[in-house]
Amino acid sequence: DGKASYTFDYEQTAACSMTEAELSASFANEGDIDLVFFGSISLLMEPMCNAIVPAMRTISTKPAWFLDPNVRPALIRDPDSYRKMIFSLAGESDIVRVSDEDLAYLFPKVGQDEAETKMAALCKSNLIVTRGEKGCSWYTRSFRADCPAFKAGIGDLVDTVGCGDKCDG
Repeated sequence: DGKASYTFDYEQTAACSMTEAELSASFANEGDIDLVFFGSISLLMEPMCNAIVPAMRTISTKPAWFLDPNVRPALIRDPDSYRKMIFSLAGESDIVRVSDEDLAYLFPKVGQDEAETKMAALCKSNLIVTRGEKGCSWYTRSFRADCPAFKAGIGDLVDTVGCGDKCDG
């Protein structure tokens, strides 16, 4: 279907093994932090999943929060609890980015348009919805802006996942 699939080998990795004290100390060493980007498997793996948000709350400069859930169903043990956590964090985050696939998981019983509307209502201020070749939308409390996808002009796009973007040709 042109959709990516993943296998995760995360045991004993730094991305998932930091404690709240370690993260808080790291944040304190950084000084003036304007934005914290978080999400994906850090919200699912012990002990990080219990450490990241409390540690973010200790940052003295009170940075903006950018949540990218980057939903990975294979790692989610309790879908209902996971959804509640993401919805709660969306209400605290200044920017939330979700894909159409993320929304299909978060709102399994509704269509894409309704899922976007529901997610936008949960968000504190900014929601960005990405839809691959169908473009993206930016929602705020007062407006919605749509941006169509465009061809990069460098061959046929094969993989649209993060830094793994690649083209044939």
